[in-house]
Amino acid sequence: MGLILGTGIGGGNRPAAESAAPAPTVTATATATVTIEASASSAEASAEPTETAEEPGTPDDTTYKYGQKVGFSYEGVEITLKVDRPLPSTNMFDKNNLEAKLTVCNRGGESIDELSAEGMGLYAEDKSGGQYSLYGSYRSPEFPVYDYDSSALRPGKCRTGWVAFEDGRKAVRIAVDLDDATYSWSRSGS
Repeated sequence: MGLILGTGIGGGNRPAAESAAPAPTVTATATATVTIEASASSAEASAEPTETAEEPGTPDDTTYKYGQKVGFSYEGVEITLKVDRPLPSTNMFDKNNLEAKLTVCNRGGESIDELSAEGMGLYAEDKSGGQYSLYGSYRSPEFPVYDYDSSALRPGKCRTGWVAFEDGRKAVRIAVDLDDATYSWSRSGS
């Protein structure tokens, strides 16, 4: 069950996530660390580095350590998602929020039209199963959090940014529920 709070005023607050769309159908596989290359010849290339060599991992695993990349099919396009270890919020008024850095790379041949953390169904969860809703991060760059602020991601490009989980400081993992399975990232990977 997610914790939903109302809209804050000023200070960079974002409205709490609402479950407006069903979770996408996806397939997940683990992958090894990738090498990211960025061309300094254009601002766009440095903002969206291209992905290179990648080795497949064990497709049966559903629990990963923070920093591991996992392959999915999102909007019919192959992607990798990496969730780094979350940190406490940098805003003193939202110090109970948890912020995590995400990296999504488009490995497919088509653009993703609407990429967002909400669209992927990302959430944080504590030891007793309590879930924490997505929230706008105070760290930069901010990853597209909600479906209404989604962005496109072209083939071969990556997008890195921060998302927050409202009142999520007690969370022990970050997860997505996909095709009758939960794929999660935690400190221990278990």
